[in-house]
Amino acid sequence: MEVVPPERLTWTESGTGMTITTTFHELGPSRTEVRIVQTNVPAAVRTPEARAGFLTSLDRLTAHLSQLTGASSQPPGPRLVPAGGPE
Repeated sequence: MEVVPPERLTWTESGTGMTITTTFHELGPSRTEVRIVQTNVPAAVRTPEARAGFLTSLDRLTAHLSQLTGASSQPPGPRLVPAGGPE
């Protein structure tokens, strides 16, 4: 695991060899973009069902963070961008 506060978390899952890098980009007061990049992704994690489950987890995280911060409206939800997609 690599931790670069407050910018990046990187780890490799021992069971699959998949590496996940999560970066945090400050957008302004009380706003942070979270970018998650996965490499060496096994086929089982690339199914539509797995993608739907991952997005559901991100939606729940968004809702939880909104509750913690007392946000009156929810920020835009997560979106998936294929590797090589827009930055």
